[in-house]
Amino acid sequence: MRIPTALKPYKMQVTSSKKPDAARMAPNETSAEPLTGMVMGQSASALEERAYRSIVKIPGVLAIEFQPSFLAGRGMPGEYRLDFQVTMPGYIQPIQIDGEWIHKSAEAREEDEVKDIQFDNEMMGTGALPVRRVNELEIPDQARSDQLLREILR
Repeated sequence: MRIPTALKPYKMQVTSSKKPDAARMAPNETSAEPLTGMVMGQSASALEERAYRSIVKIPGVLAIEFQPSFLAGRGMPGEYRLDFQVTMPGYIQPIQIDGEWIHKSAEAREEDEVKDIQFDNEMMGTGALPVRRVNELEIPDQARSDQLLREILR
């Protein structure tokens, strides 16, 4: 039996709009352990995973939260999602890991700055420091990530 054209299911052509993760494609890792794409049971970019591996090595870290939501519920308009919230003795350090291709335009950087200001104002008085943005060019490999995050979280 021939199905009329009008009743045939439409097959949508899907092309990937996701940019390749340069850090995962050509890792310059000093660690023998390959990246897994996971942090604390959640999907993560190579940059986020590299940063996490650095943070867990730092003495004095009391707690690490990966991608906690603030200002609005998860997935809601106005949501601000950090990459990491690291609790140290006496302070909390919010950290954003910025992939170069996502945050490269002036518009994107301005939007990030506005969100950071809103978050910093909301967190004032809680012991949280201002958001620290880490650009992927600052952490090209695990050794540099370890060094930079030790400096940030002293």
